[in-house]
Amino acid sequence: MFPIRDDNPTLGAPAITVVLIGLNVAAWILVQGMGAEPTLSQSVCELGLIPGELLGRIPEGYTLPMSREMSCVIGPPHWYTPLSSMFLHGGWLHLIGNMWFLWLFGNNIEDAMTRPRFVAGAITTRSITALTTARRRARVHDPHASASSFPVEGA
Repeated sequence: MFPIRDDNPTLGAPAITVVLIGLNVAAWILVQGMGAEPTLSQSVCELGLIPGELLGRIPEGYTLPMSREMSCVIGPPHWYTPLSSMFLHGGWLHLIGNMWFLWLFGNNIEDAMTRPRFVAGAITTRSITALTTARRRARVHDPHASASSFPVEGA
């Protein structure tokens, strides 16, 4: 069953939820080219979490195929990919689904947690998800924007 709305009233405007949705949509349009190739694949290669790269399990120069036309060449690990990957999506349905759930439930969690704790929770949850994913998967590309919908999972 797909939720259409919730019945929980909110006390204030969901400012952080709106900012997170705006950042995700902006990244989809400006960084990922609204899913057009090769921009989408390049964004995942450069800003997505590649566990083997992050943990140094894959040697620099190793080539990971993304599609028939595109491959990622592993470079040195980048500290920012666990956070930048939080705003990447694999397609329109991925973006729409995540933003729908964030809009639907994020406002209630933002109310319950307060804004500073909501932001801290988003970053903490994303970091834990990134480390867990990195330990489990050695060579998988992970845009992992689903971590943006952490309020649904964590609350």
